Amino acid sequence: MLLMNLDDTTSAANSSLNTSVLEHSSESRQLNRKVSVQMPTYDRRRSTGSKEFKFINDSAADEGNKRKSITIRKTTSGQRLLTFCNDESDATSQTAEPNKRSIFKVDIHKDPPKELKIDYLSKAIFKAGYNIRDAKLEDILHNDISDEFLQGLYIASAYTINNYFGVPGPKSDGPQKLSTFLNQLIPLNSTLKNESLQKSKNIPPPPFTITIHVIEAMDLMAADPDGLSDPFCKIWLNDKKQLYKSTEVKEHTLNPMWNETFRFNLHDLKRDIIYIEIWDSDPIGFRKNLQQIKNITSIRGCWYFCSDLTEALCHCGGQSVDDFTGKTEIEVGNLYAEGIDEWLSLKTSKGNPQRGQLHVAVRIEATKPKNTTDALKRHLLLVKLCLEHGLKGNESTDLSIFCWDQILSSSARTLLFQHSVQGNISPFEDSACRFIVIIRLALQRFTFDFQFLYNIVEEINKNMKVLPSSNENYLNNPLGDIYVQALNSLKTICHGILSSLHTFDITKDETKRVEFQFVLKCLSLYEDITGSHAGIWGVLRTEAETWSANKAKDLKNIKAKDRNKSIMKFLDFLKSYQMIADEVVRSVFPEKNYTEEIYETCQRHLWEPLKSHVSEMAKESRSGEETRKKEEVLEIFRKLKEVSNYFNSVLHRPRQLQIGQLHEWFGSHTIHDWFVWKKQVVSAQIELLVNRDELETKLVEFAGRHEKQTASVKQTSDLIQKEFYPIWELVSDSNCPECVAFFVLGLHSCCMKYAESLIELIHLRKLSNNFHSGGRKKLCAMANNLWSLAWFVKEILEESGITLQQEFPDTKFSLQMVCKILCSDISEEFKRDIVDHIQNVAESKTKKEQGIFLKEYATFMNKLIKREAATDMAFEIYLLFLSNIWKYVITAVSYFKSKPEVVTCLTRVRKCLRRASNRCDGLLSILKETEQLCYFDEEGKLKNIMLSGEYKTLIKELEQMKLYR
Repeated sequence: MLLMNLDDTTSAANSSLNTSVLEHSSESRQLNRKVSVQMPTYDRRRSTGSKEFKFINDSAADEGNKRKSITIRKTTSGQRLLTFCNDESDATSQTAEPNKRSIFKVDIHKDPPKELKIDYLSKAIFKAGYNIRDAKLEDILHNDISDEFLQGLYIASAYTINNYFGVPGPKSDGPQKLSTFLNQLIPLNSTLKNESLQKSKNIPPPPFTITIHVIEAMDLMAADPDGLSDPFCKIWLNDKKQLYKSTEVKEHTLNPMWNETFRFNLHDLKRDIIYIEIWDSDPIGFRKNLQQIKNITSIRGCWYFCSDLTEALCHCGGQSVDDFTGKTEIEVGNLYAEGIDEWLSLKTSKGNPQRGQLHVAVRIEATKPKNTTDALKRHLLLVKLCLEHGLKGNESTDLSIFCWDQILSSSARTLLFQHSVQGNISPFEDSACRFIVIIRLALQRFTFDFQFLYNIVEEINKNMKVLPSSNENYLNNPLGDIYVQALNSLKTICHGILSSLHTFDITKDETKRVEFQFVLKCLSLYEDITGSHAGIWGVLRTEAETWSANKAKDLKNIKAKDRNKSIMKFLDFLKSYQMIADEVVRSVFPEKNYTEEIYETCQRHLWEPLKSHVSEMAKESRSGEETRKKEEVLEIFRKLKEVSNYFNSVLHRPRQLQIGQLHEWFGSHTIHDWFVWKKQVVSAQIELLVNRDELETKLVEFAGRHEKQTASVKQTSDLIQKEFYPIWELVSDSNCPECVAFFVLGLHSCCMKYAESLIELIHLRKLSNNFHSGGRKKLCAMANNLWSLAWFVKEILEESGITLQQEFPDTKFSLQMVCKILCSDISEEFKRDIVDHIQNVAESKTKKEQGIFLKEYATFMNKLIKREAATDMAFEIYLLFLSNIWKYVITAVSYFKSKPEVVTCLTRVRKCLRRASNRCDGLLSILKETEQLCYFDEEGKLKNIMLSGEYKTLIKELEQMKLYR
């Protein structure tokens, strides 16, 4: 039984009680000897940083397999008694539920921080005559630093360097460099310097503690029959293993997550060692060990079962014998001053590499003084002095300061860090001191990047959130008051930027855009911290009011010769500026947008002068024939519509937007003039395209189909699509029904111009006269073109969403009618030949002669229909052509059927013999042959044309005549 001082043992006892794990007695033996110093073997791939540190490899520790219970009881005098004794009961180890909070907020088993009753440094400085204790934080911040304070600060800084802890990190400097920096920072004469150094050496060093955050482990060695383990950690300092602290037991896992924090008082920063062992908790009692037989999953698991059962038998089931699974050690003297967060490889009890890794975070801290006000004042003085010293090199430059490296050297950062830790200055207080000084300097003459300022305030805000609950009123203490004043100053600086926002070209300058974003972020953070409104939208509206009023004056004073160019430039700027500003605002305030806040202001000042200029320019464009003016006014309409559409997409108030009433601004006469102008331009170009067309048919994809056509129809459709249709797309609006009529009439005029120009080529190129020497092919190409253009008109009207009214011309129907007339003319050229062939068949005297004429007819029709027409004509034109040919055949057959026969000797003989003439057979053969040639399409489109009532009657009559004998 061991009696210990309460202050030294309370933390260890509380930690052990909180784990709810019963510790057992009589550690068999303990050998903690230093053998060698070597680098740690941790997994770089899982490491959160790139730090390296050393630890002790204890190869002589041969720990026993017995655990002890830690029991705390009070004596009759109220004193706490810490007892390590053997646990003879058959009790079951209890474990707490795993803690799922963030590892940065976990405080399980964390000992309450002790307070230092005497702040040795503050007492020594006060005793030396440097009375910083009575100085106010406001005076320290705003007044010049006196020689008295400088010398006291020199002593405090020298004391900090004398008690330098840890080893320098990648961005830190050691004591020697810090001493050199201190002499540059506070230059004293040799006498004062020596006196101050001596005074600093006479001050007792601050007591340090070390905090170990045991986060997790992975890939541990199995120690139970089921192939898993019930791991927990033992942690102790130096050779005081009997005072170890332990984590909770995590059952049935090889990858436990603990997230538990422990603190130890350090005795020697250079020689102290932290030992960590991982053990497997075994059940207590013979029966419970025997029950593990059902969990055996492998031969190794069987060995673990036999081992645990044997140990239980040896101890008569009265206590458990836990299994050692790995260990690691951390040498405090080789830790980085900033601490470590690493994965450490485990070792066996003899120091050999062992399976598994342990993730820990370790940092060194100073014991908190009873009163930290003096330390805070010294820290504010030191921060102010370091920042002013670092900014001396930036006085002659206009560049913005965007990172600490520009103003704080590695020595300055290291000195401030060491001073904050040794003075127990919290991260919130340290970052607040820096921010307060930075804002003071920003109000004087230095320029700081707003992203840099935001990052500082964000860091402070995060540090505030992890302050102990006892510090909830952190803004109501003297430092908090100054911090709030600095936040208000930052708000004023941000308001200054917002009040001149339009002077920054955020549309083209990415730097200014980012600055605007972080100004808003700073103000948003201000609202979160203070709970007060930052007045963002009021400032933006006021700035927009001023800018809009000034811009309206500029618009009114635009000269006529510069009007078009100036207004187009202004509209481009307005749209791009609103889009960029909205994008930036939404990145900070997702529910807000800049346009909605300032639109009313813009509408009040800008739309009237814009409307006045637009109306005047529209009037000028109507009165003249100059193309340039029409194009400029049309471009202004396009830009205004883009601005209107963007505002509407943001505000969702189309009827209330003055800028959306563009048809009123420009007038229907101007819009009609644009359609007429474009119609004339397109028609003139169509005539040139047609005149240049050689009418050579090609298979071209057109209007979603593959068509036989020439170049001019595709060029015409493209011309309409690119030159005429965009006018409709631009001006179409439900508020302007006249636009539909303008578009339909213009489209009809352009298409009929194409048809007229095409028909004129028949006479110009004498295609009818040269019908059989190339004219027929070109006429077929014309018919194909007209039919394709008709389908194009159908497609473009559907795309426009236009339903033709009765008063509108049907362009598609008109083009198809022209096409039918042209197709009829082509068919007419073959009518005489068809009739002659039928006449030869009908009037043949003998069967043999009739057979020869039928063969000639079939050859002629096959060439006409299948070789020539099918090759040169589009399918729809081909159907029209066949329909005409079929009608000619029916008409000719009907004529010759009814024509009286010439009375000859042969006819008299046949009549006497009651035999039909050859005419019936020949005409029936003509019909059958023609039907076979024409009726071949799979879709049956010719069925209704060919198998008409007239055709059926004719067949029936011919059959009856043939049967008459």
